Amino acid sequence: MNEQSQKKAELLAVSDDDDRPKDDTIAELEKRVQGLENKLYEERFIWVLVAVILIDFLLFPDMESWSAPIVIGILQFIGLFVLAERCKVDAILPLIDRIGGAVKNFRKDEN
Repeated sequence: MNEQSQKKAELLAVSDDDDRPKDDTIAELEKRVQGLENKLYEERFIWVLVAVILIDFLLFPDMESWSAPIVIGILQFIGLFVLAERCKVDAILPLIDRIGGAVKNFRKDEN
């Protein structure tokens, strides 16, 4: 019976060397999944941006005054910045950080 339990223990024993390739594969697959998620978020942002631009081209020429398109454009710009941040668009994030830093510096200068 002692011999059987030793054999079972040997069969059930898992060494660290056996887990290393599996862990590496899991880490690589997690990186791939994260990359695909980022690409999907960026694609979603691009589609929203294209839709906003097309709607603007259709609606802005028919407006009677120039102030409404400017106000709508500013609001859309802010909304697209927020959407870009949530969609983790890499090209926009440094720009958001710079603008945020500029606003903080401007507030410090006022005080």
